[in-house]
Amino acid sequence: MNDEYETGDVSIKDVAKLAKVSIATVSRMINKKGYVSNLTRIQVEKAIKDLGYQHNTLARILVTKRSQLIAVIVDIIANPFYPQFALGVEEAAEKNGFSVILCNMERNPEKEK
Repeated sequence: MNDEYETGDVSIKDVAKLAKVSIATVSRMINKKGYVSNLTRIQVEKAIKDLGYQHNTLARILVTKRSQLIAVIVDIIANPFYPQFALGVEEAAEKNGFSVILCNMERNPEKEK
């Protein structure tokens, strides 16, 4: 399993070792896929905190080939409708594990492309 989304010198392997669980268990917890007992979850969360582990989003995108990004392209951000719309999109996206990129076209067809 190539599941090393890491920052700095701390890897998912280090988290697994400190928490005394498998790399697969850490991966399931981080990715919220599959069952992880409450006790194990607490051990892994503590190891993540103690080590200062943070996954590398770019590495995750490259490994999974899924960006979990939604681009919101607006004509002119100064239009009072768009900020509220973008906030709604961002809130819904976050609840579903996505991030949002906001792009302002400024009525420029070249920028839109």
